[in-house]
Amino acid sequence: RCEYSSQGVDDVGEAARCEFTLDEILAAQARGECEAATRWVPIELRGEAIGLLEICLDPREQALLDQTPLFRRWLEETIGTLAEMVALFLENIRLYRQLEGQARRDMLTGLHNRRHLLELIDREVARSHREQSSLSVIFIDLDQFKELNDGFGHIVGDRVLSEFARLLEESFRETDDICRYGGDEFVVIMPSTGVAEARSKAQRLLTEIRNHDFASESSKEPITVTLSIGVAGLDPQEEGQDVLRRADEALYVSKRNGRDQISVAPSVHDRQATR
Repeated sequence: RCEYSSQGVDDVGEAARCEFTLDEILAAQARGECEAATRWVPIELRGEAIGLLEICLDPREQALLDQTPLFRRWLEETIGTLAEMVALFLENIRLYRQLEGQARRDMLTGLHNRRHLLELIDREVARSHREQSSLSVIFIDLDQFKELNDGFGHIVGDRVLSEFARLLEESFRETDDICRYGGDEFVVIMPSTGVAEARSKAQRLLTEIRNHDFASESSKEPITVTLSIGVAGLDPQEEGQDVLRRADEALYVSKRNGRDQISVAPSVHDRQATR
């Protein structure tokens, strides 16, 4: 039985209940303070103990080992090999999770990317329908960002995007999911949030960004950015791609009407009323 932990031992017999660290357990074993029928073998990776392999023997097995030193040495070598295999297995799991996480993150901003968004929106929509709760989507575009890139250069443009991503994260809740959709477009998924509340959040963001100077300390010229924003609330029977598309359409209404503003997509009730 083994546990993977960088801080100590979790849920491993008495060690967990006493909250001993790996070093404390191994030191106690070296002093002969552990039960004779229990062995703790460190699981090491690059010279660092990341867990323990607990070996429990019944009295008959222990007696056999005491009587046959050759068999004891063979068993110890086998256990050591097993601990190495477990360490490699745990490292492979860690690397897989790391790569999986990187595949869902935008390298520049650190936000979730479009792949993550398209998977998440379907899950959140299904949950909202199941729980009969509200959900809103905010689609954001940085106005005339190409001109900013052309005028100040792509390095400055990248820094503006990174700074904007940081401001986005500060403006929304931990339960909201913020994604870089691509280029200068961003999407915020807000579970359990109605359209009015989402629009209010978008308005505060619009004002904050309008008044924010994105220039670096070395820049003599201020860099200001405005946003075009579209907001859509989830309609009954609607799928993830539908609410995302309506938020995108509302965004382009804002752009056509002069930018630096918010447009709200009409709900299914509103659309039916205008027919």
